[in-house]
Amino acid sequence: MRVSGYADDLACFLADEAQLPRFKQLLDLYQLGSGAENEWAKTHAIRLGALRASTAVPPGWAHPQIFDFDVVRYLGAFLGAEDRVAAVWA
Repeated sequence: MRVSGYADDLACFLADEAQLPRFKQLLDLYQLGSGAENEWAKTHAIRLGALRASTAVPPGWAHPQIFDFDVVRYLGAFLGAEDRVAAVWA
């Protein structure tokens, strides 16, 4: 898992949907130790790259909302396929 964060914003880059349950376990452990609480209503999963067309969701997974985007802007940086990001910058 790759993680990027600034202040109270956190982005985690997972290999695929199958990693969501483990991500939630780690986040639950962090919340327990820190006293912080994730706001699931504001949590979004975004499929990028080869997984963009996937519709897979782990069994029993109620969170997060899943969106499909070509390019995502996170903390001022555009993320996505190189040609798509270049088009947004142009």
